Parts: sequence; C-alpha cells; structure tokens
Amino acid sequence: MFTDFSSLINNLLATQPKQIIPFPSPYAATDPTAYYLGAIIAELTSEQRTVQRTRMTLHYFTTTVRIHELFELLGVEQISQTTYMNLAKITTLTAKNFQQLLQVSVTAASMHSALENNFDKHNNNIETN
Repeated sequence: MFTDFSSLINNLLATQPKQIIPFPSPYAATDPTAYYLGAIIAELTSEQRTVQRTRMTLHYFTTTVRIHELFELLGVEQISQTTYMNLAKITTLTAKNFQQLLQVSVTAASMHSALENNFDKHNNNIETN
C-alpha cells in the first residue's frame, strides 16, 4: 500500500520528460466543446433552455450560446484559427459588442460563401470548355 502511495508521489513530482505537450486550457475558445454544447442548447425548447440555464452557471451558459452563434456560419473548424479569442473574452463582451462581433461573423461567412460559389462557377466553366 505504501509503495503505491510513494509511486503516486513520485509521479506527481516527475520532471521527465523535459518536452511535454500541455493540455489546452478549458477556458480557451480553441476547444470546440463550447461550440457543440451551444449547438445542443440552440436545439432546446424555451422550457428546456430555462431548465438547462439553472443546471449550468450563467457565465458558461451564455458563453456556449455565444460561441455557437459566432461560429455557426463560419464552421467549427474556424475555432482552431483563433489565437486571441477565448471564453473569458467572449463572456465579458457587452451585448452591443457581441452583436457587432456576430455581424462580422455573418459578413465573413457570406463573403466566404460568395467566394466559394464564384470558384465553383469558374471551375465548372473550365470543365465545360
């Protein structure tokens, strides 16, 4: 029994390997978990949302909903491109600033969609010629 505990202590205090890959912060927006939880919340009825809001902190509930709204049109893959944005920054945005950021997201998604459509049309023209 003592040997097992000693092993736990030794493992806790280990200094090897020197090069490690740290786990991402649970507060970073680079983790798509908040996006997917926000997607689930978006599918709930008004009553279910109210119940869910009481089961989570208001902070996390609001953040997951906001993350989903921001990246819904851009795609969850875009989360991995963010370097400055994190959950804390999204949560502390005023409603006005969040709406402005959401509008940027919508605009960027529509621009991206328009570019893809033009690219597809161009490729179709090349194939038919």
